[in-house]
Amino acid sequence: MSVKKLIKSINIYKGRILNLKVDVVEMTNGNVTTREIVDHKEAAAIIAINEDNEIILVEQDRYGVGKIIELPAGLIEDGESPSDIAYRELKEETGYNAGKLLKLNSFYPSAGFTNELIHLFIATDLKKGEQHLDLNEDIAIVKLPLENLHKFILDNTVKIDSKILAAIAYLDIYKEGIINGQACFKSMDRK
Repeated sequence: MSVKKLIKSINIYKGRILNLKVDVVEMTNGNVTTREIVDHKEAAAIIAINEDNEIILVEQDRYGVGKIIELPAGLIEDGESPSDIAYRELKEETGYNAGKLLKLNSFYPSAGFTNELIHLFIATDLKKGEQHLDLNEDIAIVKLPLENLHKFILDNTVKIDSKILAAIAYLDIYKEGIINGQACFKSMDRK
């Protein structure tokens, strides 16, 4: 069953990265109900692979869940493109500059209650530099051989986020290089 029409929208909270609203909606069967929605800024996440065939991950303390391992990622601000954010966040969080950046796809990490959209990139031809963390960030770099990524996920001894699970799926597709006989990735070389 789907939503037929929005009757009214009530803004509950307006924040820096998200807003919370409750929508009163009419369903296709005529029932009226509510939907709680987290209106979230879009983000870019980066699968960074170095010359040693390691994926570059970040470990940080997230207030809601504690220590967690994630892909480098960041929010898209007004006027910025997803690829601009991917380059910037990779540099800020890991110190690496990407020589090549490929957009893999975009996905909704939790579509049941939020409209957050994450644009997923793969970065290669990495050049190591210095991290440029925000004042309130404490990020450790985690390097993991790609051949150990599936085992790392299945080991279930560390907390991971949904971006890593999406990365595994896209890396498996990326290794094949084609979908339905069509090349599926476009390079965005950094000039």
